[in-house]
Amino acid sequence: MKVGNRPKIDRRGSLFGGLMLVEGGEEKLLLQGKIEGLKRELQDKTLLNPGAIHNNLANALMSSNNITEAIHHYKEALALNTNDAAAYMNLGVAYKHMDMFEKALEYFSKSLELRPTADEHYNMANTYVKLTPPDNEKAIIHYKEALRLDPSHANCHQNLGLALKNSGQLDAAILEMKQAVKKGGTSANFSYNLGNALFTKGVEMGKSQAIEEAVQAFSMALSMKPDDPDIRTNLGIALMEMGKPAEAIMQYQEVMRLEPGDGLTHYNCGNAFLTQGLHEQAIEQYSEAIILLPLHYDSHYNLSMALMKAGNFEEAIDAMENLLLWDEHELGSEGEGEIGELEVSGAGGAGGGSKGDNSTIYYNIGYMKGKLGLTEKAIEYLKASIKIDRSNAYAHLNLGNYLALAKDAEGSLAAYREACKISPKDPKILRNMAYVLIEQGNVEEGVLWLEKLLEVAPNDSEITSYLEQCQEELKMSRKIKEDIEAGLKVVEKEPQNVGARANLAMAMKADGNLAGAIAQFEECLNVQPGHPQIESFLKECQDQLKTTQSQNNAEPGSIEEEKTISKTGRFSMFGGKKKGRAMGGGKKQGSQRKVGVAG
Repeated sequence: MKVGNRPKIDRRGSLFGGLMLVEGGEEKLLLQGKIEGLKRELQDKTLLNPGAIHNNLANALMSSNNITEAIHHYKEALALNTNDAAAYMNLGVAYKHMDMFEKALEYFSKSLELRPTADEHYNMANTYVKLTPPDNEKAIIHYKEALRLDPSHANCHQNLGLALKNSGQLDAAILEMKQAVKKGGTSANFSYNLGNALFTKGVEMGKSQAIEEAVQAFSMALSMKPDDPDIRTNLGIALMEMGKPAEAIMQYQEVMRLEPGDGLTHYNCGNAFLTQGLHEQAIEQYSEAIILLPLHYDSHYNLSMALMKAGNFEEAIDAMENLLLWDEHELGSEGEGEIGELEVSGAGGAGGGSKGDNSTIYYNIGYMKGKLGLTEKAIEYLKASIKIDRSNAYAHLNLGNYLALAKDAEGSLAAYREACKISPKDPKILRNMAYVLIEQGNVEEGVLWLEKLLEVAPNDSEITSYLEQCQEELKMSRKIKEDIEAGLKVVEKEPQNVGARANLAMAMKADGNLAGAIAQFEECLNVQPGHPQIESFLKECQDQLKTTQSQNNAEPGSIEEEKTISKTGRFSMFGGKKKGRAMGGGKKQGSQRKVGVAG
């Protein structure tokens, strides 16, 4: 998951013998005087230990940030005494500060040979993690050896934990970080990194207890450094993962106070508001994020989602159609760097598309077009979504719903069948499948789907009642077909049998075959003209046929069609929700990522 692009803060313990700079004022003047004095002293050819003077001068030069000249004097000291372990270590530190890590390792190794102490192993390990790529395995070996020699070394526990985490040994990493907190509990960085590791475990392994522990660790770090925006942001992220968006908002608002103009904080705050259903507040935060980070794709995306959830469909459609116009090279990287010593992959949220995958956007536009009454456009966008991603069951389901509104019965049924293949136990999909079959007169197959529906939703009394009704109708339908078959055999043998022919006509009428019933009643009147009851039945069938033909010629979306849908109980629009993008992209490790739900 993407994280914010704040300057990276190294929260490891520092190298032993690290660079201590003198920045100005009286101390700087004293240091300069010391450097000049040591240089004059080196002019004395009678010195008993010139190597020590070179070493001291190099240390002073390091403090004044004159690293290149310091390296020269460390080497002069080593030329005079090749067994000076301190000079080797200091030279390694100098090269480390010039980012020449391979060279630093060379001199740390020589120091380690001469003086195998915990500090030498610690320096070696810290340098291995600075390589590109880091050599975590060698770093772990040296950290462990340093701790064998000095078990109280809190920074070593901390850095060993980070190396273990980066090598995938998360549980071991957490144990080391807890030791660091125990032995050096006054360090906010120790608690911060422990919180990050616990959060990673909680998210990757679905451990809610680990998330709660992460919140505790971040809170401890915050008690020591209340103005640290990184700690507050990660605490907010962990609170979001715990389902506490209101508390997360409090942390994000405090970060806004500490760092005005940070677009990713507004983005994270928008996500928290959206989770609470506070759409207008979310829109405000996303809009501010876009002003500060115009190319932050996730902010644009989530703004469109907030607009849709607020019912501002036309604005949301415009925003989503603009997203469809973005080319990959236009998708900015604002807000997508790394921060903190430890990045954590994502907080929660349902899966969804990513940049360049527009299936969810097409899906949501289709939903909103349908809500605006633009059925044909809704069908167009849903088909576009399915073309990109055929695995979205709800895209097929909703396409089926809109095709039904457009009176494309065959297309509607085909769409429902696709939805059932993808998600065969989804009650909403099974329900619509059964209803459309029954509407189309295929009661027998419709009953089978209702039975499947009751397997996954056995307590649905409405479906139970409807199934019983359909089963009774199916039983009657079978009886009627048997009566028709028997009646046809009788009238074939006895064409003048008015009673048998009238019963056949009534059976055809009950089966919905009005034209066949009319033909049979007319044959009855040819044999027995003027029969008042038969004439009455004939007129009733003729009137009913005219009404049916008139209804079949009605325009799609007419009031009559809406009534039909209502009576049959089909979900007239979306039978369910499509989970869209998970919220994300905030700073530090894995703020919640993109929300997108149509329906």
